[in-house]
Amino acid sequence: MIIKGRSRSDGVQLAAYLLGQTASSKNDHIEVFDMTRAGHPDLKEALPHMQQMTRSGQRGSKGLYHAQINPSIGEDRNMTRADWILAADILEQKLGFDGQPRAMVLHESEGRIHMHVVWQRFDFEQGHLLSDSWNYRLHEEASRELEDQLGHDRTAGPHSDGADRSDQSYDHADALQADRSSKSRAELVQEVTEAWHKSDSGQAFNAALADYDLVLARGRERKRGSARAFVVVDAAGEPYSLYRLLSKEAKSKEVKARLSDIDQHLLPSVEDARELQHKKHDNSRISQDADRCARRQAGQRLQMRQDQQRDFLHHRRAQLDAQKLYDKETADMLKAAQAADKAPNRVHSFFLKATFRYDRFMEARRSRRKERRDDAALARREFVEAVKETRQEFIIEQRQARKQLVAQQQDERGAFSEREQVIIKDRVQSYTAQYDRAKEEPQQPQPAPNIEKDKWQEDAFDENKARHSTDEEKKAARRRAKDNEHDKERDDDDHER
Repeated sequence: MIIKGRSRSDGVQLAAYLLGQTASSKNDHIEVFDMTRAGHPDLKEALPHMQQMTRSGQRGSKGLYHAQINPSIGEDRNMTRADWILAADILEQKLGFDGQPRAMVLHESEGRIHMHVVWQRFDFEQGHLLSDSWNYRLHEEASRELEDQLGHDRTAGPHSDGADRSDQSYDHADALQADRSSKSRAELVQEVTEAWHKSDSGQAFNAALADYDLVLARGRERKRGSARAFVVVDAAGEPYSLYRLLSKEAKSKEVKARLSDIDQHLLPSVEDARELQHKKHDNSRISQDADRCARRQAGQRLQMRQDQQRDFLHHRRAQLDAQKLYDKETADMLKAAQAADKAPNRVHSFFLKATFRYDRFMEARRSRRKERRDDAALARREFVEAVKETRQEFIIEQRQARKQLVAQQQDERGAFSEREQVIIKDRVQSYTAQYDRAKEEPQQPQPAPNIEKDKWQEDAFDENKARHSTDEEKKAARRRAKDNEHDKERDDDDHER
């Protein structure tokens, strides 16, 4: 386990970085882990508030302490929530920040999980900033204690007992450069050392470096007229000092003496060497990026499936535990009810009567039975209400389905009416075209009228009309005669009466 940390200010920028809202953020997953002691549930408000607590007039202005807890590969997946809290508590105790406000944020980047912890350095009781001296040694002491308690593999550091301090040339910048490069620093040192042993001159050394896909370039001129340093550029375009790579094999004077036959002006600059390496390895870099992206996505999918399975198992286990607890409570209640409803035997009955508690006992028994009947009736009513609600929901769903069907039918009718309108419009256009064509064609002469035929038709019409009028007159005369007879009979009856 490796722990890094330092004091800093600017809580706004730190909150943005922890939440992945900066351009340098490369995290696949971010979780605000613990804000119980931060004083505010929002990280964007909590960290600036911690920084503002640093009173003016103090000699220090860095009111925050930012630490990173990095377990080794494989062991970070086994860390539980309690383990992360334990790690933060032990580091807090080692640094002397006991009880100070803190915030914890969990990050996952390229399959690695690490924790960020931020403390407020200002102590209100003492009225000054808490010291951050010897923090590197305190980080390693916390790492060793956590490794012993959690059972992790031990990671040697520069402050550990028995640590090798012979090589102090590898710093944090070199570690970041190794992350950007396709090779580790140890591999690069081994390749350059092998090329150094294979060659006996500068030209031979340059050719040997080319066999390892390395380019020898000239460095920048420090002073006007001074000699330039030699630089090695790897396949990723990262420059390395040749003197530092060969620090264990040869001194700088020996390196300059062997490379004296190389004209530095003929060597490419660092920018030209980087461009040359990029052109050479563009296709391979693209394929490597694609493979890395595919592996990352596969890891994310695997982690997602594992999380889903873990959540399902946890939910299922909780359901089973709740079911067991419910069954146990039900059995206990049933046993208690059976014991309470059991009729008293003769001895018990005699004792109850002798102590004048028999009536009270029977009344309690009847009340318990009544409560159970009421509970059963209430359960039946609730069941009936649930059935009614379900039926009502079903009816509502059926109505909605019926409304949707009616709307669909109306849409179909509208579409059909539109088609009818189109057909009618086509027919009107065709009739109009036929009328226009008939109008344009020459008209044929009409035949002359037949005067005799027309006169005969007029005579026949007059004869029919005269016959019809004669029949009407005869019918009217018969009706008048019948009416007169009726009137006469009515007068005779009146006279007799």
